[in-house]
Amino acid sequence: MTADDAQDVVRNMWNRYVKETPQRTKLIDVFMAFLVTLGAIQFVYCVLAGNYVCLCFPLLSSFYLQIVIILETDTHVLYSLSTHS
Repeated sequence: MTADDAQDVVRNMWNRYVKETPQRTKLIDVFMAFLVTLGAIQFVYCVLAGNYVCLCFPLLSSFYLQIVIILETDTHVLYSLSTHS
Protein backbone atom coordinates (compact mmCIF):
# COMPACT_ATOMS: atom_id res chain seq x y z
CA MET A 1 0.00 0.00 0.00
CA THR A 2 1.47 3.32 -1.04
CA ALA A 3 0.97 6.72 0.52
CA ASP A 4 -1.39 7.70 -2.31
CA ASP A 5 -3.57 4.65 -1.61
CA ALA A 6 -3.73 5.53 2.07
CA GLN A 7 -4.67 9.13 1.23
CA ASP A 8 -7.40 7.89 -1.10
CA VAL A 9 -8.81 5.63 1.60
CA VAL A 10 -8.83 8.45 4.17
CA ARG A 11 -10.33 10.89 1.66
CA ASN A 12 -13.09 8.43 0.72
CA MET A 13 -13.86 7.70 4.37
CA TRP A 14 -14.06 11.43 5.15
CA ASN A 15 -16.28 12.19 2.15
CA ARG A 16 -18.63 9.35 3.06
CA TYR A 17 -18.72 10.49 6.70
CA VAL A 18 -19.57 14.07 5.72
CA LYS A 19 -22.21 12.99 3.20
CA GLU A 20 -23.96 10.14 5.04
CA THR A 21 -23.61 10.83 8.77
CA PRO A 22 -26.55 12.59 10.44
CA GLN A 23 -25.90 15.99 12.01
CA ARG A 24 -26.80 14.67 15.48
CA THR A 25 -24.12 11.99 15.26
CA LYS A 26 -21.56 14.54 14.09
CA LEU A 27 -22.36 16.65 17.16
CA ILE A 28 -21.78 13.64 19.42
CA ASP A 29 -18.51 12.94 17.59
CA VAL A 30 -17.33 16.50 18.24
CA PHE A 31 -18.12 16.08 21.93
CA MET A 32 -16.19 12.78 21.98
CA ALA A 33 -13.20 14.52 20.37
CA PHE A 34 -13.43 17.14 23.11
CA LEU A 35 -13.38 14.38 25.75
CA VAL A 36 -10.32 12.76 24.14
CA THR A 37 -8.53 16.12 24.05
CA LEU A 38 -9.41 16.82 27.66
CA GLY A 39 -8.20 13.35 28.65
CA ALA A 40 -4.89 13.91 26.87
CA ILE A 41 -4.42 17.23 28.66
CA GLN A 42 -5.15 15.59 32.01
CA PHE A 43 -2.72 12.77 31.24
CA VAL A 44 0.04 15.25 30.42
CA TYR A 45 -0.76 17.13 33.62
CA CYS A 46 -0.60 13.87 35.58
CA VAL A 47 2.81 13.05 34.11
CA LEU A 48 4.22 16.53 34.70
CA ALA A 49 2.63 17.55 38.00
CA GLY A 50 2.18 14.30 39.84
CA ASN A 51 -0.35 11.68 40.68
CA TYR A 52 -3.74 13.23 39.83
CA VAL A 53 -5.85 10.55 38.16
CA CYS A 54 -9.23 11.30 39.75
CA LEU A 55 -10.69 13.06 36.73
CA CYS A 56 -9.78 10.35 34.21
CA PHE A 57 -12.54 7.95 35.25
CA PRO A 58 -15.46 10.36 34.62
CA LEU A 59 -13.97 11.17 31.22
CA LEU A 60 -13.69 7.50 30.30
CA SER A 61 -17.24 6.80 31.42
CA SER A 62 -18.53 9.83 29.48
CA PHE A 63 -16.71 8.65 26.36
CA TYR A 64 -18.19 5.16 26.76
CA LEU A 65 -21.69 6.54 27.26
CA GLN A 66 -21.38 8.64 24.11
CA ILE A 67 -20.50 5.51 22.12
CA VAL A 68 -23.54 3.75 23.57
CA ILE A 69 -25.75 6.72 22.64
CA ILE A 70 -24.47 6.64 19.06
CA LEU A 71 -25.13 2.91 18.79
CA GLU A 72 -28.61 3.26 20.26
CA THR A 73 -29.78 6.27 18.27
CA ASP A 74 -28.14 5.86 14.88
CA THR A 75 -29.52 2.85 13.02
CA HIS A 76 -27.14 3.54 10.12
CA VAL A 77 -24.17 2.71 12.36
CA LEU A 78 -25.79 -0.51 13.54
CA TYR A 79 -26.59 -1.54 9.97
CA SER A 80 -23.04 -0.70 8.90
CA LEU A 81 -21.58 -2.77 11.75
CA SER A 82 -23.80 -5.75 10.99
CA THR A 83 -22.94 -5.82 7.27
CA HIS A 84 -19.16 -5.60 7.80
CA SER A 85 -18.85 -8.43 10.32
